[in-house]
Amino acid sequence: NEPMHVKFVKLKILPELTNEENVHELVAELSEYVADVNQEMAKAALDAFGRIAVKIPAGADGIINQLLDFINMEIDYVRSGVVCVIKDLLRKYPDRSADVLPALPRCLRKIEDPIGRAAVIFMLGEYAREMRQTPYLLENLIENYDNENDVEVKIALLTATVKVFFKRAPECVDMLKVLLTNVLNDTSDTDLHDRSLLYYRLLQQGNIGNVAAKVIGSGKDVVTTFTEERASGMKQKLFEEFNTLSVIYEKPSEQFIEPQYRESKSDETNPVDEDFGLDDLDDSRPAADMHQNIVQETVANDNSADILGDLLDLGTNTTGSEAGNDSRWHLMSGASIDQNTFQSKWESLPQATFMDLHLCSTPTVEQLESAAGQQNIMCIASGDLGPEMKFYFYGQDSSLVFYFCEVGLTKSDSHFTAAIKTENPKHADEFANIMTTALMNFL
Repeated sequence: NEPMHVKFVKLKILPELTNEENVHELVAELSEYVADVNQEMAKAALDAFGRIAVKIPAGADGIINQLLDFINMEIDYVRSGVVCVIKDLLRKYPDRSADVLPALPRCLRKIEDPIGRAAVIFMLGEYAREMRQTPYLLENLIENYDNENDVEVKIALLTATVKVFFKRAPECVDMLKVLLTNVLNDTSDTDLHDRSLLYYRLLQQGNIGNVAAKVIGSGKDVVTTFTEERASGMKQKLFEEFNTLSVIYEKPSEQFIEPQYRESKSDETNPVDEDFGLDDLDDSRPAADMHQNIVQETVANDNSADILGDLLDLGTNTTGSEAGNDSRWHLMSGASIDQNTFQSKWESLPQATFMDLHLCSTPTVEQLESAAGQQNIMCIASGDLGPEMKFYFYGQDSSLVFYFCEVGLTKSDSHFTAAIKTENPKHADEFANIMTTALMNFL
């Protein structure tokens, strides 16, 4: 029942008064503002949560837990504000990603606000290794690219997909080609088109892993403060020199550029470099054809073994020895093993990797066995144990190595876990990725 202007003043003051002794009381106070019908009020309250978590590490765990609870609220602007704050907090507390990531698929389905959707997509790209279903979530967005109207979401999707490509290339090759084709043909926004052109050119360069991966997928600095908290004078100077190195160095140009090299404010803006632009590409050449030649042009520029280029596999010649390398790894159809051998191997082998997923729906025993069988993962035993279903799967790769998998599926929350064992742990993650593919209809 407080006047609106009083509430806004309190939201500015409370984070400044927070310490380790009163953090829980102030968090409880701020929670009252999150569900306010005024969207700006709710956003300001969530931003206050973020500032307190950065300022008081001792209270960060409780704040992140509280933010995750807010996701369950059926209010779009609250969900959107929460994921935006969490995105920044994970920069400072990356160890909490395991608690946040399971909520992202639901957020992606529920959130309609473009800023919130872009934040979710950003986190999917950053934590692709920790979240197995990331490529499949992005694939669905790429398939519906023409229905997406917001530029920020498209930019986030482009960047996230390229980041995931560098981390899990075999699963992203095809959808990356589709996305680059769509974006390069999208003339709705200059920033979006130029960014896709930059990524395309980086992928054309030799030694891709050392160039494009560092430029696009470089690590982010730990968040220590928010831009809004900077001294107003310094902030104003930085905004005057926005899109320059001043923002990166966090100091005005006069502090790192010698006087003779400084540009006078009276100087006219330099004309656009006519040597750089879309003329560098053959406009008569279809975008799809451009992507079909990513590897071919890369190989021509760099004869070294470029694993990312090879994974694109767009028609480059391969020798007999290359045909048998790890990029050709796959599970064979018709694999067979008896129960005694399975049990003996399961008891003697150490665990190679582990899967932990939250499905959107719980498949029946028959549905899961059928989905796995389509990926050449065979079920040797299964059972419905009431609250949980249990499965034992196996597969055999082209080198005749067996992979064994014990799956537990909780019915109440569709929680899927799988322990994987094999005599060749090198490919255990590939087996897990194939199992994830089998679960696509339930993710």
